[in-house]
Amino acid sequence: MILGVEESALAFAAIANFAIGLYVFLSNPADNVRRAFFLFVGGTSIWIGGFLTLQATRDFDLDPITQFGGLAGALGLILFAQWFPRPQLLPVRPLLLYAPFPIAALGIIPWHFIVSDIRALPGGGFDPVPGPLAGIWMLLIGSYVIAAIYLFYVHLRTARGKEYEQLLRVSLGIGFSSITAFVCDVLLPAAGISGLKELGPLSSVVCVGMIAYAIMRHELMDIRGAFREAQGRALELERKVAERTRELQELQDRQNRMMLEIAHGLQTPLAVFQTKLEKLKSVDRYTRDVEGLERSLIDLSDFIEDLLKLARLETRAREMPFEKLSLTKLIEEVTEELRTIAAQKGISVICHTKLGIEVLADKRELRAAIMNLANNSMKYMGQEGQREIVFALSQNYDCAELMIRDTGIGISEEDIPRIFDRFYRGTTQASGNGLGLAISKNIVERHDGNIIVRSEVGSGTTVTITLPLLLT
Repeated sequence: MILGVEESALAFAAIANFAIGLYVFLSNPADNVRRAFFLFVGGTSIWIGGFLTLQATRDFDLDPITQFGGLAGALGLILFAQWFPRPQLLPVRPLLLYAPFPIAALGIIPWHFIVSDIRALPGGGFDPVPGPLAGIWMLLIGSYVIAAIYLFYVHLRTARGKEYEQLLRVSLGIGFSSITAFVCDVLLPAAGISGLKELGPLSSVVCVGMIAYAIMRHELMDIRGAFREAQGRALELERKVAERTRELQELQDRQNRMMLEIAHGLQTPLAVFQTKLEKLKSVDRYTRDVEGLERSLIDLSDFIEDLLKLARLETRAREMPFEKLSLTKLIEEVTEELRTIAAQKGISVICHTKLGIEVLADKRELRAAIMNLANNSMKYMGQEGQREIVFALSQNYDCAELMIRDTGIGISEEDIPRIFDRFYRGTTQASGNGLGLAISKNIVERHDGNIIVRSEVGSGTTVTITLPLLLT
């Protein structure tokens, strides 16, 4: 059967509306608003499709499909009106509100109590023959439509901001569709103009499209609002972190300035005291007590010097860029110097290097860091067994890797996490001020490097330093 213009418009409206409803539903199937909207649009599309099928086939047994579609559309409309844009339930008991739907679906529609038959018209159409409950059915559907309009009015009256904008779009869509249908299907035919009747069904596509846009934009605005809120919180958190970091930096700077002032203040009296001790050496009364005092002063002087080094490292900015440095040559120079000192203590110094390893570094600082680690190895060397310090320089991908391994007394597991802390001396009784390793770590990190310590009591210690290679 070839459909006329009006039937084609109805078919197009049914398909288009169903497609729009399905798209909105699939965008978030768990959302109650989308479920209700799809039920409303899908139900009305089935109602229109059933009407067209009934007109084409004249098979009255298909009439329940049309009525089921109308029932689903009414249920979807009332649910949508209650849930969009926010829950606003009718002041009616849920049982009273929804009970008519299963009653109609099971006890009325299948038994043709709404439409008892159809009557063919001479022009090719048909008229439905009202059933015994047709009036009640129309009253029921009309009541749900009125209730939905009431809910939309309540929402619109109390809505603010984005909710008002979304409800305004829904109202404009419904108003446009209703006015177009009334004009094209009622007023113009009454005036003898019937060529625009297909615009009525087509206007429903505009209505459904505007409602769909309101739903989708409503969610997008929620997402944007949440995003802006999260962005604001992130900026506030970033501001607080920056403020706290600045406070900590100022506190550290004050601490380092205090260290510098204390160290500088002690240097002068220590220098005077050492000068006096030098004069006492030429006097006959020079005794062991003076020797002990001299050793204490030397230790204190070394401590102050280390304190100054650490404070300068932590406070001064890098004024000059690092220079190209042959790490291979530096390690060979350091081990050659150490051999003389270590030989006096019965310690062997072994060196394994790879040619051509270069880094960007401050030679004086890097040398001091390596010497600190080597002196530490000699300080904690055992008195028995093999006594040696091994330097091994190699390349590991884009890093230079220096391993310093000794056969000393080792470090306990509980001490390892804290050995780089300032003034920490561990559980051993060896001499030292607890600053050497802190200085070494600070220097390595200033060179964008890393330092790792592995040790076992009685088996020695291995310190591994990695530095970025100078790639050519």
